[in-house]
Amino acid sequence: MNNVKKLIHKLNECEKIVLYTLGLVKNLHILRLNKLHKILFLVSEVLPEIAELFFFDALYLGPFSIDINYSLSNLDELGLVIYDDGQYKLSEKGQSIYRKLKFKKELRSLLNDLKEFLWDVPEFYIFVYICAVIPDFEEFTGFEITPYHRLQTAKYLFVQEKINFAQAVEIAQISTSYFEKFFTKS
Repeated sequence: MNNVKKLIHKLNECEKIVLYTLGLVKNLHILRLNKLHKILFLVSEVLPEIAELFFFDALYLGPFSIDINYSLSNLDELGLVIYDDGQYKLSEKGQSIYRKLKFKKELRSLLNDLKEFLWDVPEFYIFVYICAVIPDFEEFTGFEITPYHRLQTAKYLFVQEKINFAQAVEIAQISTSYFEKFFTKS
């Protein structure tokens, strides 16, 4: 068994998923911890097998899982990730592991879609989006999303072509005609 296979064998499922997620974004940007938590939270809401691996709690403006932080710490100790100024990326050794990891198509596809969807979206808008698509989460956080937050988030995501008009209206929680008026004024 070569070194890469031995390292893969040492990793638990959480560590593999965190490493794989970091590997997906390697060519775009270095990933901030908050965004990593948000991406994996959304994945866990869709895929029950991922929800079993990560326990999420509400922390400040988004979901938080200590399991992700433990995974990152272990990956750092193994020399697979590099942490610099609150951002993470894979080391060369981590990139070698990433290229060998195999996951179900559904997980790979979902992570890739979320990466594309969330990549350039400001973190607060991601938080509002999560609260809009997972209504229980807003109550869980104790943070009140105002109509203004919803409207601004819907507008931003629509203008950036992240969502369609109907989804924007749903996030804004207003009538179609009001959203049209708001959109044409701005």
